[in-house]
Amino acid sequence: MELENIEAKERRGGGEMIVMSIQKKLFTPQNEEAIQETRQWVFLKDGDVSASAASKTKTPRKTDNENEKKETVFTHGVHLTPAALFRYSALIFNSHAIHLYKEHCLKEGHPDLVVHGPLTLSLLLEAVRGTHPGRWKEVSYRAVGPAYVGEELKLNVGPKRDGGVEAWAEKGEGVPVMKVSMEYWE
Repeated sequence: MELENIEAKERRGGGEMIVMSIQKKLFTPQNEEAIQETRQWVFLKDGDVSASAASKTKTPRKTDNENEKKETVFTHGVHLTPAALFRYSALIFNSHAIHLYKEHCLKEGHPDLVVHGPLTLSLLLEAVRGTHPGRWKEVSYRAVGPAYVGEELKLNVGPKRDGGVEAWAEKGEGVPVMKVSMEYWE
Protein backbone atom coordinates (compact mmCIF):
# COMPACT_ATOMS: atom_id res chain seq x y z
CA MET A 1 0.00 0.00 0.00
CA GLU A 2 1.34 3.41 -0.94
CA LEU A 3 0.17 6.94 -0.24
CA GLU A 4 -0.17 8.49 -3.67
CA ASN A 5 -1.48 11.98 -2.87
CA ILE A 6 -3.01 14.17 -0.14
CA GLU A 7 -4.92 17.28 -1.10
CA ALA A 8 -6.94 19.88 0.84
CA LYS A 9 -10.08 20.94 -1.03
CA GLU A 10 -13.22 23.06 -0.64
CA ARG A 11 -16.48 21.15 -0.93
CA ARG A 12 -19.01 22.33 -3.50
CA GLY A 13 -21.55 22.81 -0.71
CA GLY A 14 -19.04 24.68 1.47
CA GLY A 15 -16.59 23.48 4.07
CA GLU A 16 -13.20 21.86 3.95
CA MET A 17 -12.12 18.32 3.19
CA ILE A 18 -8.94 16.32 2.79
CA VAL A 19 -8.74 13.86 -0.11
CA MET A 20 -6.18 11.09 0.29
CA SER A 21 -5.32 8.74 -2.58
CA ILE A 22 -4.05 5.30 -1.58
CA GLN A 23 -2.69 2.80 -4.10
CA LYS A 24 -2.67 -0.94 -3.43
CA LYS A 25 -0.97 -3.53 -5.60
CA LEU A 26 -1.22 -7.31 -5.54
CA PHE A 27 1.46 -9.47 -7.11
CA THR A 28 1.60 -13.00 -8.53
CA PRO A 29 3.94 -15.61 -7.01
CA GLN A 30 6.33 -14.65 -9.84
CA ASN A 31 6.32 -11.06 -8.47
CA GLU A 32 4.40 -9.67 -11.45
CA GLU A 33 1.79 -7.01 -10.80
CA ALA A 34 -1.66 -8.61 -11.02
CA ILE A 35 -4.03 -6.04 -9.56
CA GLN A 36 -3.73 -2.32 -8.95
CA GLU A 37 -6.35 -0.35 -7.03
CA THR A 38 -6.38 3.35 -6.26
CA ARG A 39 -8.88 4.57 -3.66
CA GLN A 40 -9.66 8.07 -2.60
CA TRP A 41 -10.65 8.61 1.00
CA VAL A 42 -12.37 11.84 1.99
CA PHE A 43 -12.00 13.28 5.49
CA LEU A 44 -14.14 16.14 6.76
CA LYS A 45 -13.13 18.68 9.35
CA ASP A 46 -14.21 17.67 12.87
CA GLY A 47 -17.59 19.22 13.68
CA ASP A 48 -18.33 19.86 10.00
CA VAL A 49 -21.54 18.26 8.71
CA SER A 50 -21.06 15.56 6.13
CA ALA A 51 -21.21 16.07 2.41
CA SER A 52 -24.71 14.58 2.46
CA ALA A 53 -26.10 17.59 4.31
CA ALA A 54 -24.62 19.93 1.72
CA SER A 55 -25.89 17.72 -1.10
CA LYS A 56 -29.50 18.00 0.10
CA THR A 57 -29.69 21.56 -1.18
CA LYS A 58 -28.11 21.01 -4.57
CA THR A 59 -29.38 19.19 -7.62
CA PRO A 60 -27.61 15.96 -8.56
CA ARG A 61 -24.92 16.13 -11.19
CA LYS A 62 -26.18 15.15 -14.62
CA THR A 63 -24.70 12.23 -16.53
CA ASP A 64 -22.69 12.70 -19.72
CA ASN A 65 -25.82 12.38 -21.87
CA GLU A 66 -28.25 14.11 -19.55
CA ASN A 67 -31.07 14.22 -22.10
CA GLU A 68 -30.72 10.56 -23.09
CA LYS A 69 -31.87 7.61 -21.05
CA LYS A 70 -29.04 5.06 -20.89
CA GLU A 71 -29.77 1.73 -22.52
CA THR A 72 -29.96 -1.13 -20.03
CA VAL A 73 -29.98 -4.90 -20.50
CA PHE A 74 -30.45 -5.59 -16.78
CA THR A 75 -32.09 -3.61 -13.97
CA HIS A 76 -32.75 -4.76 -10.44
CA GLY A 77 -33.92 -2.91 -7.33
CA VAL A 78 -32.42 -3.73 -3.93
CA HIS A 79 -33.63 -2.62 -0.50
CA LEU A 80 -30.80 -3.00 2.01
CA THR A 81 -31.62 -3.42 5.70
CA PRO A 82 -29.72 -2.44 8.85
CA ALA A 83 -29.00 -6.16 9.37
CA ALA A 84 -27.43 -6.41 5.89
CA LEU A 85 -25.16 -3.43 6.63
CA PHE A 86 -24.22 -4.90 10.02
CA ARG A 87 -23.29 -8.23 8.42
CA TYR A 88 -21.32 -6.57 5.61
CA SER A 89 -19.49 -4.41 8.18
CA ALA A 90 -18.54 -7.57 10.07
CA LEU A 91 -17.46 -9.31 6.86
CA ILE A 92 -15.05 -6.54 5.83
CA PHE A 93 -14.06 -5.49 9.38
CA ASN A 94 -15.52 -1.99 8.94
CA SER A 95 -16.87 -0.61 12.20
CA HIS A 96 -17.54 2.94 11.01
CA ALA A 97 -20.59 4.25 12.87
CA ILE A 98 -22.32 5.62 9.73
CA HIS A 99 -23.04 2.02 8.71
CA LEU A 100 -24.20 0.86 12.15
CA TYR A 101 -25.88 3.58 14.25
CA LYS A 102 -28.68 5.80 12.97
CA GLU A 103 -28.06 8.30 15.81
CA HIS A 104 -24.51 8.83 14.57
CA CYS A 105 -25.75 9.26 10.99
CA LEU A 106 -28.23 11.94 12.06
CA LYS A 107 -25.45 13.74 13.95
CA GLU A 108 -23.35 13.78 10.76
CA GLY A 109 -26.25 15.01 8.62
CA HIS A 110 -27.26 11.71 7.01
CA PRO A 111 -30.97 10.75 7.11
CA ASP A 112 -30.25 7.07 7.85
CA LEU A 113 -27.53 4.39 7.78
CA VAL A 114 -25.13 4.86 4.87
CA VAL A 115 -24.72 1.91 2.49
CA HIS A 116 -21.06 0.88 2.11
CA GLY A 117 -19.47 1.93 -1.18
CA PRO A 118 -17.77 -1.49 -1.52
CA LEU A 119 -21.14 -3.20 -0.99
CA THR A 120 -22.66 -1.17 -3.83
CA LEU A 121 -19.64 -2.06 -5.99
CA SER A 122 -19.97 -5.77 -5.12
CA LEU A 123 -23.66 -5.74 -6.08
CA LEU A 124 -22.89 -4.04 -9.40
CA LEU A 125 -20.05 -6.46 -10.19
CA GLU A 126 -22.34 -9.41 -9.50
CA ALA A 127 -25.02 -7.89 -11.75
CA VAL A 128 -22.47 -7.50 -14.56
CA ARG A 129 -21.09 -11.02 -14.04
CA GLY A 130 -24.58 -12.50 -14.29
CA THR A 131 -25.47 -10.44 -17.35
CA HIS A 132 -22.22 -10.53 -19.35
CA PRO A 133 -20.04 -13.51 -18.36
CA GLY A 134 -16.36 -13.33 -19.20
CA ARG A 135 -12.97 -12.40 -17.78
CA TRP A 136 -12.50 -8.78 -16.80
CA LYS A 137 -9.30 -7.06 -17.79
CA GLU A 138 -9.97 -3.77 -16.01
CA VAL A 139 -12.60 -2.40 -13.65
CA SER A 140 -12.93 1.32 -12.88
CA TYR A 141 -15.49 2.68 -10.46
CA ARG A 142 -16.47 5.92 -8.79
CA ALA A 143 -18.88 6.55 -5.96
CA VAL A 144 -20.74 9.74 -6.82
CA GLY A 145 -23.28 9.97 -4.00
CA PRO A 146 -24.53 8.23 -0.87
CA ALA A 147 -27.23 5.57 -0.67
CA TYR A 148 -29.20 4.93 2.52
CA VAL A 149 -31.01 2.06 4.20
CA GLY A 150 -34.70 2.23 3.31
CA GLU A 151 -34.10 3.61 -0.18
CA GLU A 152 -34.33 1.46 -3.27
CA LEU A 153 -30.89 1.03 -4.78
CA LYS A 154 -31.36 0.38 -8.50
CA LEU A 155 -28.60 -1.64 -10.19
CA ASN A 156 -28.28 -1.13 -13.95
CA VAL A 157 -26.12 -2.90 -16.53
CA GLY A 158 -25.72 -1.60 -20.07
CA PRO A 159 -25.08 -3.60 -23.24
CA LYS A 160 -21.63 -4.96 -24.04
CA ARG A 161 -19.98 -2.64 -26.56
CA ASP A 162 -16.44 -2.54 -27.93
CA GLY A 163 -15.29 -5.13 -25.39
CA GLY A 164 -16.60 -3.18 -22.41
CA VAL A 165 -19.63 -2.68 -20.20
CA GLU A 166 -20.99 0.25 -18.22
CA ALA A 167 -22.95 -0.34 -15.03
CA TRP A 168 -24.37 2.11 -12.52
CA ALA A 169 -26.36 2.33 -9.32
CA GLU A 170 -28.94 5.01 -8.70
CA LYS A 171 -31.60 5.87 -6.16
CA GLY A 172 -34.89 7.74 -6.26
CA GLU A 173 -35.60 9.39 -9.55
CA GLY A 174 -32.29 8.49 -11.16
CA VAL A 175 -29.94 10.12 -8.61
CA PRO A 176 -26.50 8.59 -9.31
CA VAL A 177 -24.77 6.62 -6.55
CA MET A 178 -21.96 4.73 -8.34
CA LYS A 179 -20.60 4.30 -11.87
CA VAL A 180 -18.61 1.27 -13.06
CA SER A 181 -16.75 0.67 -16.34
CA MET A 182 -15.37 -2.72 -17.25
CA GLU A 183 -13.12 -3.91 -20.02
CA TYR A 184 -13.06 -7.58 -20.98
CA TRP A 185 -10.19 -9.73 -22.25
CA GLU A 186 -10.72 -10.59 -25.92
